[in-house]
Amino acid sequence: MSLSDKELTAILKEMPLFAGMSKKDISATVSTAAQRRFPAGTQIVQDGRGGVGFYLILDGRAEVRKDDQAVAELTSGQFFGETAILVDDARRTADVVAADETTCLVMTSWDFKAFIETNSDAASYIATELAKRDAS
Repeated sequence: MSLSDKELTAILKEMPLFAGMSKKDISATVSTAAQRRFPAGTQIVQDGRGGVGFYLILDGRAEVRKDDQAVAELTSGQFFGETAILVDDARRTADVVAADETTCLVMTSWDFKAFIETNSDAASYIATELAKRDAS
């Protein structure tokens, strides 16, 4: 079952990625994104493939895998897929598999780029999270 735009806006307002944004700006973002539900065991993105989507986990759990080994677990409020759409000709750097039934908000690369260009707080948060990932 998909969340209404109003429900989704309320959920996103509580997530760090959207914390500095107004409800109006979040609503605008919601209108360009799609909700996708992935059954447990579904490969959401594949290492080495090109990508056109940014994924924000709304509900559920996903595993980041390299060489069939789980290297990280992602839960509600966490995201993936940004590198393949921020860097020209970049490929996915890992597999991401739904560990449980997982619902994601998915933005296309062009909508995601517009989102971070107009929301400096979100861009800063993403940069901080990427630095944490690189440090671990």
